[in-house]
Amino acid sequence: TGGVPIETLSQMMGHLSIRTTQIYAEVTRTKINEDMNNLAKQIEGKYAFSDVAPIKRRVKKIKFDNK
Repeated sequence: TGGVPIETLSQMMGHLSIRTTQIYAEVTRTKINEDMNNLAKQIEGKYAFSDVAPIKRRVKKIKFDNK
């Protein structure tokens, strides 16, 4: 998207749904990393993790046949 917010592109292209714009948008790992780093800087020191017990999840074991 060249740094232009996808919502802006969607409006400029006349799409009724942002999903239509998402079809044509390419999100790269680099862009995701940049966005997450920016978010981390914005919220740094504003939130703290609570002392909540971790959720126990059941994991289904998959058996592979080695033939």
